[in-house]
Amino acid sequence: MNDQKIRKALKTGKLIAWKELFASYPKERQEAIKRKARYLRAAMEVRRLRRKSKLSQAQLARKMHVKREFIESPRQWVRNSNLASNKAPK
Repeated sequence: MNDQKIRKALKTGKLIAWKELFASYPKERQEAIKRKARYLRAAMEVRRLRRKSKLSQAQLARKMHVKREFIESPRQWVRNSNLASNKAPK
């Protein structure tokens, strides 16, 4: 769909702006969505960097001294304050 069609749909009320929809959610739901987005961004970045380095999940896990499951399910990475705050680990 091109921008012109989207703008027309917004004007006619067939679509609503994402910001408007998000703002209509309760604060708890907004925070849950933000947490999920952080998780997804972290997971995609870990995968991108791992592939760029040409490492398998098992190889990366060995380098990090963690189980491979930690690499394939980086939900735990988001809980790590270094990643969650976008600071580089020391």
